[in-house]
Amino acid sequence: AGSDIIFADTFGVNRRRLWGSAINMEDFMASAIRNARRASRLQNTIGFYISPVGGFYEPVGDLTDEFAKNYYGAFARCGEEGGAEVVMLENFWDMHDIRNAIEAIKDNTKLAVMAAVPYGDRNFNLSGLRTEDMVTMLEDAGVDAVGHCCAPDIENSWKKAEAIANKAKLPIFFKPNCCQPNPTTFKYDLPPEKFAELMLPYITELGYRIVGGCCGTTPEYIKILREKVLTNTEKEI
Repeated sequence: AGSDIIFADTFGVNRRRLWGSAINMEDFMASAIRNARRASRLQNTIGFYISPVGGFYEPVGDLTDEFAKNYYGAFARCGEEGGAEVVMLENFWDMHDIRNAIEAIKDNTKLAVMAAVPYGDRNFNLSGLRTEDMVTMLEDAGVDAVGHCCAPDIENSWKKAEAIANKAKLPIFFKPNCCQPNPTTFKYDLPPEKFAELMLPYITELGYRIVGGCCGTTPEYIKILREKVLTNTEKEI
């Protein structure tokens, strides 16, 4: 389909959630990245996802900085040892938590770090932090790229994507869902051609250089998106 980066499906996995399971985090990560590498035919950069470990930090909950950093560092090492080169931090609502993750990854690996501003069409997160402030905090924490991932509705993501583009000094990425699923059929009804058409202004007008698809997209969506980009822009995407 023409992807330059393929992400292993590790979203939502963490040691806490695997407690009591016959599968440990190390084996899961090795298998996930191996499958992604096999699917890529050894031709693509391989990445993986890290999502929040879960829980609230002290004194509200029992999560500590030490526990979180140890967890994120161990997860990142598993990915790097498996052969991944990129990690994406996704769906972090707590900026303190994502800073712990970034610090642990940088201290324990040489992975490139892509950090996603929480999804949604509003220009702030659950704690009331503005998108522009989140971008600044992520860049100050040492990420290599910042952007928007798992946006539920590409047509209503412009405001947040524009805020990121206007504030960011680093490379920016946009990896939205195909669309909102149909509540009756539970299918994604937006055709690949329309998805690519809607994506193009994010590239040509806002300057996004790393683009792709999240929930609901298939290799056909990526193939048509790549063709649309190559046909309509001379810039390297």
